[in-house]
Amino acid sequence: MVSEVKVPRISVNDDFVELVEWHVTDGSTVTEGSLLCTVETSKTTFEIEAERDGVVKILVSEGERLPVLETICLLYDDPAELSGHAPDRKPTADRSDNPEATREATREATRKAVELAERLGVDLQRIDKDGVIREKDVRDFHTATLAEPTAAAEAPSTETAAVEAPSTETDRQSGPLPAEAVEAVAETPPPRPDSLAKRAKGAIRAALHRLLRAAMWLLYRIPVLSSLTETLVRTFPPGRLGTALRTAYYRNGLMHLGERVRIDTNALLLSPEAIGIGDLSHIDTNVKIVARSPDRPVRIGKGVHIGSGALIYGTGGVTIGDYAAVAAGSIIYSARNLPEKPDAPGRLISMSHAAPKDRQYFVREPVVIEDYVFIGLNVSILPGVTIGRGSIVNSGAVVANDIPPYSIFGGPTFSVVGQRQQKLD
Repeated sequence: MVSEVKVPRISVNDDFVELVEWHVTDGSTVTEGSLLCTVETSKTTFEIEAERDGVVKILVSEGERLPVLETICLLYDDPAELSGHAPDRKPTADRSDNPEATREATREATRKAVELAERLGVDLQRIDKDGVIREKDVRDFHTATLAEPTAAAEAPSTETAAVEAPSTETDRQSGPLPAEAVEAVAETPPPRPDSLAKRAKGAIRAALHRLLRAAMWLLYRIPVLSSLTETLVRTFPPGRLGTALRTAYYRNGLMHLGERVRIDTNALLLSPEAIGIGDLSHIDTNVKIVARSPDRPVRIGKGVHIGSGALIYGTGGVTIGDYAAVAAGSIIYSARNLPEKPDAPGRLISMSHAAPKDRQYFVREPVVIEDYVFIGLNVSILPGVTIGRGSIVNSGAVVANDIPPYSIFGGPTFSVVGQRQQKLD
């Protein structure tokens, strides 16, 4: 199966976007929700994600200016499927039987580019570039025209004839080339591909990330330095550097850490070897996650936000599904003390964890929060609860029993007060 990934309409006022950066390479394998590329409108930037698993076939280059609904890449399962698939890269409103006419109709140039083209006698339609033509493009084109071999110079184009060897008739009509135009051409630097700088920047960034991960790998394995390093990375101010430090440190200890995970300042992860965090998730400031062992792990799916100050007491096991959200101040318990032992109903039992073990009755029961669930502010979820897919738990609620999928839970009685309309993913 081949799927087309198109430019979405991000703003009602923008019919075109610029593809700023690809985050994948041609032929790479991606999963659903993986970041493909970043595009930019006149007001904002937008990240396009993969709608399904597959292999990427890139159709456009970085820096291209694209109309809304244009196909930018394909997702396929088998390379043989591509032979019979030829996507129309232009949206229906912009299609034409004449591709050259379509390109000319969408051709745009800056004011300075138009002025320079008029001075140099350059026909903008001859510049082979998609998107907005800038002053540099006009200069590069004119310089390339002047450098054409002698055979081409015997039949020069209009702009070449005006500069190199104008005929008597042309000279009488147009006169000599303006001095500022000659100076602009003379000072034009040799063309340098924009992609070269981007590749160098990306290579430097990748090298720094590898160096940081290697340093954190070493520090994590030295007991005293590991504790000092954890304190440093936990308290480091928010920002790119702080996120990079925390990601590099916790990648050595967590059971699983996905790509582009954001862990904010003062997040505390106890028993990290029993904690897994999926791609694109965000652990906010002052979150505390307590795990016990990998056989009863705390598993957080992809695209999950755990709000500031939330507590996940996961010694009995906690699973949070994809794209769920736990708002600030909420508490999830998967273990608790009970006031009575089933085998000794008349015996007085302490609810304090500081009491002797024979005076306590402690139980562990896993909590499951399914995909797309929203947990409101200051919600308490007790052990053994399953909250069904797509449900909403209103702020301040105490959840002691299972909640069916697509339910709205809350109110003074802490019960199901409504039902959401089931929606397609």
